[in-house]
Amino acid sequence: MSSTAAEISVDLTHTVMRILSEWKVDPADQVKLLGLPEKTKPRALKRYTESTPLPEQGDSMARITHLIAIQQYLSVMFSYNPVLGDMWVTTPSERFNNQSPLEVMIVGGIDGMERVRNHMEGVPEW
Repeated sequence: MSSTAAEISVDLTHTVMRILSEWKVDPADQVKLLGLPEKTKPRALKRYTESTPLPEQGDSMARITHLIAIQQYLSVMFSYNPVLGDMWVTTPSERFNNQSPLEVMIVGGIDGMERVRNHMEGVPEW
């Protein structure tokens, strides 16, 4: 059975919302990470945990891809204890100028996500 594009969008949305929940990202920061309009009310996020896909606008798919890839790296790095992966995201690191990877992603947007992902992939910063 093949999935439709709409089903795939909903599945990706559910995946990224689960990741943000596991990382304990507060709703206002979820809005920023997902690149949703600033006027988006945090309570509006509930629909994305149900059957509404995230809007495909701007760099939203790149953001989703980065967040899922980062979680996949964490799952491999901390396969013996997934809670440590969730903690890694919120723990300040000298590697990120004493900011947590989550702070880097929230403040830096798509560039911050790329920075964290590149770090996890072992890509040196230039």
